[in-house]
Amino acid sequence: MPNWIGVSAGRVIIGYESFEIPTPSMEPTINVGDRIMAIRINSKNIETGDVVTFAKEDGQKYLSRVIGLPGDSIEIINDRASINGKLEEWKENGSTTKDQIEYQKYKCKLPNGKEFGTLKMLSFNGTEITPQEISNKELIIVPKDRMFVLGDNRNNSMDSRMYGTIPVQNLEKKVHYVWWSNNKLRIGELLNE
Repeated sequence: MPNWIGVSAGRVIIGYESFEIPTPSMEPTINVGDRIMAIRINSKNIETGDVVTFAKEDGQKYLSRVIGLPGDSIEIINDRASINGKLEEWKENGSTTKDQIEYQKYKCKLPNGKEFGTLKMLSFNGTEITPQEISNKELIIVPKDRMFVLGDNRNNSMDSRMYGTIPVQNLEKKVHYVWWSNNKLRIGELLNE
């Protein structure tokens, strides 16, 4: 699924901008229909693991998690990211079925200690999902002034595995919190702590 985000759901207020999420590419962190608030940030303050918005050459705004900064070595091994030779840790955290797709849920921990939930599709309508081309990617070094991004819904996300690294200058905002969700318990949830 593309990682694009909906049009602004409101006005920009003191550097903040709100967006409505139309795709499952960042689930379980950000769900379809969630409305998020993002704040303008200097790219020098971005860390591995931050959820950011950025524009691509097509002018569309996208949403992903930063996995690699300039100079980092990134490799994808069975849908998990290896950052500078250290593989992110995945611990099983149950399973769920949504829209005929069965997912394995994981708690993910990046080498820098940032933790978040991630999903991996197991089957669709009872048919097993086999490893995809994006499930394994050879080692790359993130070029100067670029970033490597991934969706949290690892094998149901369009990200740097397909379109390559993104220019740091295209970075727009860092996602701050969920200001509206169909799951009322998630309202106010901080997303980059």
